[in-house]
Amino acid sequence: MDKKNSKNSSIEKKDSSMRKFDDVTFYYDVKSDFCRDLITRVIQKNGFAPEHNYEYFISQGSFEARPVFAYFGEDKGVLAIEWDDGCYQILSEILAPQGDRCGIAIKFFDIVLNKIGAKKIIVEFSPIMRREMLKSLNISESAKENDDVKEFSNIKLGRVICKYSTPIVNISTWDTTLAGSHFSNLRKAKNRFYKNFKVEVLSGKDVSLIPIEEFRNLIDAWKKNRKNTDTVFSEYYSSFFENHFSGSACHIVLKLDGKLCGVCAAILIPDTNGRSDRKNVGRNVGRNVGKNDGENDGRNNEKNNGRDDRKNVGEHNGKNVYYAINLHDYSVQELGDFLTVLFLDELKRNKFEFMDFGSSDEKLLNYKKKFGIHSTYETQVYYIRLQRRNVSLKMRGA
Repeated sequence: MDKKNSKNSSIEKKDSSMRKFDDVTFYYDVKSDFCRDLITRVIQKNGFAPEHNYEYFISQGSFEARPVFAYFGEDKGVLAIEWDDGCYQILSEILAPQGDRCGIAIKFFDIVLNKIGAKKIIVEFSPIMRREMLKSLNISESAKENDDVKEFSNIKLGRVICKYSTPIVNISTWDTTLAGSHFSNLRKAKNRFYKNFKVEVLSGKDVSLIPIEEFRNLIDAWKKNRKNTDTVFSEYYSSFFENHFSGSACHIVLKLDGKLCGVCAAILIPDTNGRSDRKNVGRNVGRNVGKNDGENDGRNNEKNNGRDDRKNVGEHNGKNVYYAINLHDYSVQELGDFLTVLFLDELKRNKFEFMDFGSSDEKLLNYKKKFGIHSTYETQVYYIRLQRRNVSLKMRGA
């Protein structure tokens, strides 16, 4: 058995249906009709982040990982990924009212680390969420008699290992003519492609007519020519294409001289109705928390003291999207710029309002600024582990 199949079998040997931990249920068969209906209902009621999307969630499954849904009752839950190396990952934010998120997160950590026995959990949360959890987990002299605090006293939040900024693009003000000096380079690149290639842009149902083999060839070309050294989890793209772009709110396919060279897709961001504790919403937490090149990434300011200030980009009314896929052949110079310009044009044509451009380190954020950024918001990436008892006691006596 090859390594990938071996990894996959190790995951499948576990309970393939569900596990109960008091009033919390972990569901593993997330593609079942029951789970689809349950997760969709929870997202509709408490979703607010770009990754709060059922199709996006189930597409995260691969040889190395499987999606897990932890249900806390009352339409509250956690979208998680169980990795074959004994680690867990929370996919974006907690699905719950703002005041309940901290408590649910800590309870999730307790179950996964103390009862399931995972090595660690990787999260990407807002700075506000981190402050709230640190405050809740602080064992002070005055809190020693609080049983709820004692119950989770061995949970440790690691240091922040990555800080991301996510840019938001205002589609309603996007200029499809690329007029002005600030769009000069993009305008020239667009003109060069139309001059040097036969450009064909397919969208909607026309994309389903393309043989799956052409998409597989594109994935191979993308992996071969990308410069970043982080691990590639291409199963997400394969699953997305094989499922005929299921869950996509808008997508295009680009062919140059008859060859498929690029794909873009966006998913709807849930209607929030003030459910966010951060400025605008964002992105997928990557398995690799260092470099990222923006293909599927994929929040600014903390002065709102936890209230929703996303009104500065308009209410999320089914017209705001997350740029989930930007896949292209890196061997073609400036293709990424051209593809994004075409996709922004398509989003404008379909009357979308704002696009979450995905989590970005400083270098990637500077690159994305060329498309015109309306605002940004921040997230922090870190691990959750069990705290060694001797360290915990030393801290308490300090």
